[in-house]
Formats: sequence, structure tokens, C-alpha cells
Amino acid sequence: MAYFSCTVGAGFASGQEMLQYYAAFGGWGIIGPAIALILMPLIAMIAMQYGSYFQATSHDRVFTSVTSKLMARFIDYTITFTQFCISFVMLAGAGANLNQQFDTPLWFGSALMAVAVIICGFLNVEKVTNVLGSITPFIVVLLVIVSIHSYLNPPEDIGAAFEFAQNNVATALPNWWVSTFNYVGIAMMGGISMGIIMGGDMLDLKTAGHGGMLGGLLFGILLVMMVIAMLFNSETVYQDALPTLSLITAISTPLGTFASIIIYVMIFSTALGNFYSLSRRVVAKKPEHFHKALIILVLIGFGLSFLDFATLVGFVFPITGYLALIMIVVLIWTWLSRGRSEMTTEMKRRDKIRNLALRMVDPKQKFTTAHRRQLSQEIMGSNLAAKHLEKTVISEAVDELSADADSGFDPEKFETPKSVLTDHQPADEKKAANKEKYED
Repeated sequence: MAYFSCTVGAGFASGQEMLQYYAAFGGWGIIGPAIALILMPLIAMIAMQYGSYFQATSHDRVFTSVTSKLMARFIDYTITFTQFCISFVMLAGAGANLNQQFDTPLWFGSALMAVAVIICGFLNVEKVTNVLGSITPFIVVLLVIVSIHSYLNPPEDIGAAFEFAQNNVATALPNWWVSTFNYVGIAMMGGISMGIIMGGDMLDLKTAGHGGMLGGLLFGILLVMMVIAMLFNSETVYQDALPTLSLITAISTPLGTFASIIIYVMIFSTALGNFYSLSRRVVAKKPEHFHKALIILVLIGFGLSFLDFATLVGFVFPITGYLALIMIVVLIWTWLSRGRSEMTTEMKRRDKIRNLALRMVDPKQKFTTAHRRQLSQEIMGSNLAAKHLEKTVISEAVDELSADADSGFDPEKFETPKSVLTDHQPADEKKAANKEKYED
């Protein structure tokens, strides 16, 4: 659910993306989400496994290792550009949200959110976004309700509804298959970056991969459901800025009001996260200027937010989607050509290391000199820095045994064993050796 929360942003929740990217192509628009349902779990799995493999704390760590410096820099700039675009589009969406539901001026919702972003930017942003992220299950439930209601109340002539959508829904994309891959690009842009970081918190590549695949699968299923719902209701929502909100309000006005608040908070969460990350990136060498950068960027974004929300989605998102496809191609190509085999080998190695570490820590099991030698060899053979890996696996072994009530393990009596490493290879040499695996 954590990865899923990062990919289901406000643009998805509003329904505008599904309308322009898929419903605009009528019946063919259903094929697009079906393809995305296959691609998204794969891409998410690769991103999180790469993060786990390198124990990455940012996307830079992965892309500088698997591709050239020039390409890595291009991808980094692309992500930065996308963050800014998404940021001001979210401010526009905030204004459209309150305008559609409460008939407030468009500038009011945008200004309110801009002020909130600046204020929260002076607080602990990580804690704020974590709290806001807890509302994701609510939007999932609302989207499922909309989908089921649409299926139970289909149009009298489904073919006519599909044809109406194809003839009347405006889109900047030329055809359904270009739209499909473009949407996968924009949807996965933030997902890949966050997926790498999330994977970096996991030492087990298999667990990281499964988490990414599950999150991508959940996103794809929800996408297919909502596209069909949009096609069924195309005649009533094709001109609305937030079609999802229109469908929920049609079911129940109080539910629509609740949905408006939830979507607004989701938009705020997306805007805050992107403005914060972007500001940090801009002043990376002079972090003391962070607050000034945040205020300036938010004000610029607020100025751009006066453009129509639906128009912005139709113009800005396709551009960033095309750019994101380059990043996705790099990710998949390096994984298929060499990353997959390297990670499979490393996955097996870390399983052995984990089992040996458990044997070493567990007082009930015998840990011989041969086991010690094998653990040392496996750790030194890993792509990670040896000392870091040894410390991490021992810590995880202690946590695992402590969580098992039947193990009889007492963490308070545990004393960290002597290092099994017989050869201390410097961290910079490990990084250089790892980098050579991926550079031609």
C-alpha cells in the first residue's frame, strides 16, 4: 500500500487523466489500461529491486550505476522538471476542486493550497505527508464505489456511449497506443523515484520486488475499473474538470462533499511533497536558502495555476510522459540485459547470508568455523560494502528472532559477535567494482 500511495496521485483521483488518456479513444481506450496493467507491476518491481540491490537512498544512486553519467544527469533533470510541472498543475487542480463542488473562485482554492504548502514547508514535512498519506484507502474505496455503481447502472447503449466519448472528449494524444505508453510514463515517473527509495530500505530483493509488483498491480486494476466507469458516464462528465467528483456527487451529495475534501487533501499531499523535494533539490549546495526557494517556487506555481486545470493536464502531462519513457526504457533495458542476472545472483547470496546470520545470532543453533568462513566469503562477494552489510544482517537477525515468541531469544542478553570479515575492502573500492558491472 505504501508504494501504491505514491503512485495514486491527485491527477488519478480526479479522473481527468483517465478521461483524456483513455476514454477519449472510446472502446480502444480499454485496451490501454489492460497493457498498463502488465507494464506497471513489472516497472515497479524493477525499481524496488534496484533500490534494494544498491540500498539506494535516491534515484541518483541507481541511474549513475546502471547507465552513463550523461544519461543519469538527463534523467535527474527530467524528474526535477516533472516535479515542478506536477506541482503547479496540483495548485490548479485545487482551485478546480473547490470551484466545482462549492462554487468558489478558481483562485481561492489555489491560493489556499499555496499558503498551506508554504506553512507546512516550515514544519516537519515528512511527518505531515505521512499523516496525509493515510487517507489513500479512503480514495480507493471511493473509486471502487464509483466503478461498481457505474457497472450496476450501465448506459442503455454502451456502444453509443463509447462512440460519444471518442467524438467529444478532448485529448492531446494522437491515438490510444501512444496514449497508453505516455500515461505509463507519467504515472511511473514519481513511482520509480519513490520505489527506488522504498526498495533501499529493504535488504531482501525478493520482498522488495513483490512489494513493487503488488503496488503496480493494484494501480493497474483500479485504472481499468475507472476507465470503464468513465466510458459508461462519458456523456455526463466529459466537460467536467474533476469527473470522478461529479460521479460521486451524482451518487450522493454528502458523499460528494466528503470526496471533494479527500481529493483536495490528496492534491495538497502531492503538491507539498513535490514542492518540498524540488526546493531541496534547487538549494542542494546551499540548504540554508531552502525556505526562500520554497516560497519563490510556490509563488511561480501559483501564477501558472491560473491556467485551466483540464488544459494543463492535457498539455503538461503528455510532455512529461514522453520524457519519462526514456527513464523507463533505461530501467527495463539494463534490467533485462544484465541487472536481472546480477540481482538473481545477489538475491541467492543474501538469502545465504541471512540464514548464516540467524545461525550465528541464535544461541540454539551451532555456528562453526566453517559457517563463519562461509558467511565472510558471502558478505565479501556482495555488491554492498562489507561492514555495512554485516551490521545490517546481524541487526535484522536480532529483530527477526526477537519477534518470534517461540525462539526463546532475549535481545537484552545479546552481545554483538566479533566481525566475521577477514578482508576489509574499502567502501569506495566496492562502489567502483559494482559500477564496473554495469558500465561497458
